[in-house]
Amino acid sequence: MKKTVFLLSTFLTACATITHGPNETIAVDSQPGGAAASIKCDGGVSVSGTTPAKLVTPRKADHCVVEVSGAGRTKRVPLTRGYSGRYWANFSWASAIPAGALLSFAGSNDVFEAGLVAGVGLTGVGFLVDWLNGSMYDRDVHEVTIDLEH
Repeated sequence: MKKTVFLLSTFLTACATITHGPNETIAVDSQPGGAAASIKCDGGVSVSGTTPAKLVTPRKADHCVVEVSGAGRTKRVPLTRGYSGRYWANFSWASAIPAGALLSFAGSNDVFEAGLVAGVGLTGVGFLVDWLNGSMYDRDVHEVTIDLEH
């Protein structure tokens, strides 16, 4: 029974980590295609490819800029990092209520209370996990298209 409470509560926390993970894919395209594309962030984070490209960066990386070079030009677009809506789902301590309600069918209020306490306690774990691996963040833009002809 304790394992059930733990598993249910664990699966209902750390929402951002579970639903989208610590990395983020930014699609980068250009007109004309075949340009050199990169994303550079503070802390030495850098990924590159040729347009059209899907560049994967850690959500934790900050002050990122997409840079596209080709046709004799270079253009840059900053990416703004904000908080993921999925991260705020960790505030829903009510996620423990379904676990407790489910377990209450086992026939005891003690089981319901145990599920509630476990869920509320693990909600803090969800915040911590999302913060540590960067899943709490999300970029404002997930697709960038740059016109190098104008």
